[in-house]
Amino acid sequence: MVIRAAAQDVESAKRLVVRLVGLFGGECVSLRADGEVQLQPHEESNRALAQTLDAVEHWLEETGIGSADVWVDERPCRVDRPRWLYQVASAQVNGADSPAKGCGSPAESAQPRSPATAPREMEG
Repeated sequence: MVIRAAAQDVESAKRLVVRLVGLFGGECVSLRADGEVQLQPHEESNRALAQTLDAVEHWLEETGIGSADVWVDERPCRVDRPRWLYQVASAQVNGADSPAKGCGSPAESAQPRSPATAPREMEG
């Protein structure tokens, strides 16, 4: 299995590389000059895929990027930054002291993915 993620720039891609190296080791992860990150985990499993997608979500949180295009064995999908972060940012901009109604906490984000935050296949 080969998983690729497109980053907006090389600097933000480096943050994703650090996360993935921590999970899978340096021999599995590479960074291209255009900012694309490639991962080829030792084992092809649902767990490796889930860990990778979780790392991508955390990277999106960390960098403030809204979404990333990801390919799993050439099959495209888009991973969105977890929705509760948008609601927190909106509440803060609007002067609210607490997260927007319906907003989850960081602890809740560790729960299994709901269909709203799961990766979706790209159209095209």
